[in-house]
Amino acid sequence: MRTISTPVWLKKKREHALELFSTLPQPNFKYGTSIRADYGELQFKPVDVSTDSELIVDAPSEAIVLPLFEAIKAHGKVIEEHLFSLFDMDAHKMAAFHASFVREGLFIYIPQHAELKKPIVIRRTASKKTSLHHILVVADEGSICEVIEQLASEDAAIVSNAVEIVVKKNADVKWRSVQDYS
Repeated sequence: MRTISTPVWLKKKREHALELFSTLPQPNFKYGTSIRADYGELQFKPVDVSTDSELIVDAPSEAIVLPLFEAIKAHGKVIEEHLFSLFDMDAHKMAAFHASFVREGLFIYIPQHAELKKPIVIRRTASKKTSLHHILVVADEGSICEVIEQLASEDAAIVSNAVEIVVKKNADVKWRSVQDYS
């Protein structure tokens, strides 16, 4: 397994997210309109995060699709600008949790004016541990693409998936997600 050094900007974002996670109130989960659960006593602690999910990606050659944290080396400025930019970590404890602990994901970049004729298909099966996965899609100006995400798990303790889709001027992204969690 290759070790990828974490840039200073990402360390700072993670530290900020962890600080927020530590201070934000517990979420108020609601089930239906009349059943409530009190999670006030729930303790969130550092987790054993899996980085061994099974991942298969089928993408047209025009698209750049790389493991998120490996893509930082080649596309660091784009990723720094957009990673967690659509998250409201200041208000949502679980968004802060995700940003603090995510260790796997994908970076998808659609170049300017590229029109993908076939969809990008992502098939991922979470392992039996906690699975935190983040996808950052950046569709540059005038580009067109479709992404189909197929997610499954077998007895994963926690599955936290997040997708950020940055659509620049005159670009179009169609996103579909199919989930089969046990």
